[in-house]
Amino acid sequence: MNRTELSRPVLVTGPSFLGLQTTCVLEPVRDPGIYVRLPTGNAVPLLEMTLGVNRLFRYLTLRWKKSILRIPEHLLGLIFNLGLDGVLIIPQQFRLPYDGRAKIFWGAISPALRQSGKLDWLTVPTPLAVTASPDRFIKIYPAEQGCRTFKFDINVGYSELGEVRLRGIAGEKGQSEQFASARPYLRNRRLQALASLARRCGWPQGEIAVSLTSDTDDAKTALLEELCWHRLLDMLGSFMAVCPQGGRIAGSIVTRRVGHAVDIELMRQIKKTTLVKV
Repeated sequence: MNRTELSRPVLVTGPSFLGLQTTCVLEPVRDPGIYVRLPTGNAVPLLEMTLGVNRLFRYLTLRWKKSILRIPEHLLGLIFNLGLDGVLIIPQQFRLPYDGRAKIFWGAISPALRQSGKLDWLTVPTPLAVTASPDRFIKIYPAEQGCRTFKFDINVGYSELGEVRLRGIAGEKGQSEQFASARPYLRNRRLQALASLARRCGWPQGEIAVSLTSDTDDAKTALLEELCWHRLLDMLGSFMAVCPQGGRIAGSIVTRRVGHAVDIELMRQIKKTTLVKV
């Protein structure tokens, strides 16, 4: 994965998670790193913001004092995967456009991308892990010296669907379209009912989640594969929030049936660690 940058400002427009029309501008800047413009007008480095999780709706948050940016993981995951650097994120009214995936951002960013040298790569000095149960965990293993890649080994499984495993390297050629189009799985019945009620009240986010279209093995496998790609998108969004300015975290990630809350615990461990260059 090489460094990319924007050749011009990019405008992304669409409804927010709450259905309110909003706009986000991605503006190229000379300084390395990713920055976020606050409602006050000040810009802060992404690394200095506090990463959190909304446990009810299961999305990530970025906090700076009293300002909270909701559901940044899809944009940040795409930024990680593209090697994108030198960007100021300017969300109108501190809300991001949202369509359940990263496609709305990919469609706007891809025509403005250009290659721009190399990234700095750093890794954890020792393995780190967060375990929810013996078969539910996330682990990161250090990259070997000179190995500047982020390898992933993802397992996604549900009792009604089975399980699928996805392995690869983030940022590989031809990955972005599938990666950006993957949606989450709305399994929780209370959230399904809430979404249905919201749609009847005019909420414009109709198809933000994927569901099982038929009860065949092929349909279940296709759904699980999409969920693996979305899991990668969300996970990379978490990692982007702790990446050093102008760089990426290298290493090998193994994750089994966990989500945002466990990711956040691993990110807290990484922020307490002194990363080393590879």
